[in-house]
Amino acid sequence: MDVHGGLLRIAPSGMTLLANSFVGVTRVVAAPRGEIRFADDQGLLVLEPGSPAPRRVAPAVAGMKPHQLVVDAAGDLWGLWIEGEWATMKSWAIVRHDDRGGVRRAGSDFTGPRERPWPDSIAATSEGLWVATSNGLWRAAGGAWEKVEAEDDAPRGLSTSGDRLVGVRGHGPGTSLVVRENGAWRSLPWRPGDGSIPFRILTASPSGLIVVGGFNHALSLGSLDGDCEPVPLEAALQGRWPLNVAIDGRNRVWLSTGHGLVVVDRAGRVLADYLPWTLPGLTGPALGLAIPSAGPDVLPTPMARRRLDVVGQLFAGRYAPIAGATVRIQVGTVLEREAITDANGTFRLSDVPEGSHRVDVKPRPGTRGCHFNNTLSDFELNTAIDCPPDLVGTVCEIGQRRPCRDGGRIP
Repeated sequence: MDVHGGLLRIAPSGMTLLANSFVGVTRVVAAPRGEIRFADDQGLLVLEPGSPAPRRVAPAVAGMKPHQLVVDAAGDLWGLWIEGEWATMKSWAIVRHDDRGGVRRAGSDFTGPRERPWPDSIAATSEGLWVATSNGLWRAAGGAWEKVEAEDDAPRGLSTSGDRLVGVRGHGPGTSLVVRENGAWRSLPWRPGDGSIPFRILTASPSGLIVVGGFNHALSLGSLDGDCEPVPLEAALQGRWPLNVAIDGRNRVWLSTGHGLVVVDRAGRVLADYLPWTLPGLTGPALGLAIPSAGPDVLPTPMARRRLDVVGQLFAGRYAPIAGATVRIQVGTVLEREAITDANGTFRLSDVPEGSHRVDVKPRPGTRGCHFNNTLSDFELNTAIDCPPDLVGTVCEIGQRRPCRDGGRIP
């Protein structure tokens, strides 16, 4: 799945970029029978095994967008839908999408000490659908909803490993990972070597592998069964925080980031690193991942990274173009390219590799509108996002930038 709305299928038979008949894909999930279900701005779609294209099965929930999708043991799709953005949501609802008319439960129905409860996550096991909220942990089973755990110590950050429910309990140094088996909870001896405090379980596999995110943005790979020490994944991600994580049936971990797709093995070793344009059809960040089976037998070999000419224009707020500014682009600590803006504020950085880079800008002293002209301003250039998806050739136009506004930072 890429940022521009395409759906890329990697299968043993090869890679296929499916027709883009959907807009704004936000969530994707694998179902037990091998189909892929996902949501876009217009509703829900399903991609059957072997089908050349997805088909639309349900409209969107009016005024809302999906934040999370899960499939229960009966094959029904459940969604956590929110109105507005996550940090400022106005309302939310839990919705079951099926051919029996569906079920909808408003967020305000999860009653407790907080008048406006906040959703955290949902998960499905044979015991029912689980909903973690700021008013405790709830379960829907047999058509009834019940509050299972009080809000003070209820597990959150839910995921599933087969039919086991996994979550995070507690806060601060006393935080622990817990798993629910046979109707009872047990704590996991999770002790990452970097000392990070677990915050959320990003994914778990039927075999018991889990990926856990920490409060300090640490990411660790470990096991529910304690048969291996947690492995930090920071080196594999090279500072890139994952947008989505999935584990295939071969215990390979797939991590989609704002800069592409990384695949690691159980020991955290990088098996493949796919930047945009290194796979046919991968033209931006992978926003969603779903693996219905073991995944491809052999990982495709990434193509060579493209080299681009990055062209932009600098302005000082509402004033004139910034002429004579020094523009430098870096990869890590290595100076890659440097250019000087012309009279129109235009710069051209040649032969820049695909990826994410820091761009430093130093205006000439006395540049009108630049109150911070004696210091470097900087911005992040991510070719996966800043370059047009339909880029033809090697010239990437990033448009106007204003390095002298808002404390010298480029928006």
